[in-house]
Amino acid sequence: MCDTKGSVDLIKVIENTGLVYGKDYVAMYDSTMARFWFMNDEARETIEDVLSFQSSGKIVNDDELKEMRVFFEDRRFGELFFLTNPGTLINPSYFGLQAIPGMHGFHPDHKDSYSLMFSSTSIDENINSITDIRKVMEKEIKNEK
Repeated sequence: MCDTKGSVDLIKVIENTGLVYGKDYVAMYDSTMARFWFMNDEARETIEDVLSFQSSGKIVNDDELKEMRVFFEDRRFGELFFLTNPGTLINPSYFGLQAIPGMHGFHPDHKDSYSLMFSSTSIDENINSITDIRKVMEKEIKNEK
């Protein structure tokens, strides 16, 4: 968990562009990330421009998404991703209307994103990333040894 230090009303920032939700774009505002899908090029250019000037976070490009192993060619999870700086929440968001004192979900390279895994059984799998934990969970659900 990362201590929160502030928040940004990204919904208002995007609404102030004059673009129309559902006509020009669709967005998902998580606590630390906003994801966008676009219905036209003007909306994409406008939102990219507005987000590029936000000091509260940054646009995550495709190369970085690939490096984090969260890039999807079909863009089902978003065409553009904006990730807040560690300690900054999107508030309000679709997860809440009040900022809370701690949050996870910031950039995986940040020190507060490091984790530790405890288990009452031995774990054979080579765990190098949070995405590797799924194999362990599936094995436990199936009660495999």
